[in-house]
Amino acid sequence: MKVLYIEDDLIDRLLFSRFAEKAEGVQHLVVESLTQAEEIVQKETFDIIVTDYHLGFDTAFDVMEKLAGNSFFVLSGLGEDDLTNE
Repeated sequence: MKVLYIEDDLIDRLLFSRFAEKAEGVQHLVVESLTQAEEIVQKETFDIIVTDYHLGFDTAFDVMEKLAGNSFFVLSGLGEDDLTNE
């Protein structure tokens, strides 16, 4: 499985990479912005794109709109009430 992970927080990027490296059969690439993800997706295909909900000025909705046609899994450190207010 080939995974693209979009995360603006350095610690979360490092943690994801550590777990992905231990997972058998998982290839992963980690980027820190939607802009970087757009550049990579033009060159490579992924089985799934995992993204943080908040990415600086962008959100997961922006990611799904700009990278439409891919499968997504959205992560967030926000509570349920915070997300429903978005």
